Amino acid sequence: DDGGTYVVEFKSNLSDGPRNNQTLAESSLQLQLYMLAYARVYGVPPRGGALRSLETSHGLNDEGIVLYDPTDDGRILQVIVDTVQKIRRREFDAVPSFMGCAYCPFADICPSKL
Repeated sequence: DDGGTYVVEFKSNLSDGPRNNQTLAESSLQLQLYMLAYARVYGVPPRGGALRSLETSHGLNDEGIVLYDPTDDGRILQVIVDTVQKIRRREFDAVPSFMGCAYCPFADICPSKL
């Protein structure tokens, strides 16, 4: 370790089941956004990011760690721009998923729920 800063994203595990935090960290847009924000606010890039579960699930939820890659910044910023444009056009259709629908506050009235 070179002593660099790691940005940490904490996740609750509502199912309390084991999960692969390494895989989740590698695909987490939220963690990438946090690292990009850190680099922009502090003027220095973080060493990386870590995803940690608040629940331990008896030691099954190991920490997921990714290194910050500034070449991803353009792609991440484009996701932000695209998302803002969709919101302004009121294009935010439901994306049904078992876990998403289970915890969605609109599940009772959503025609797309699973």
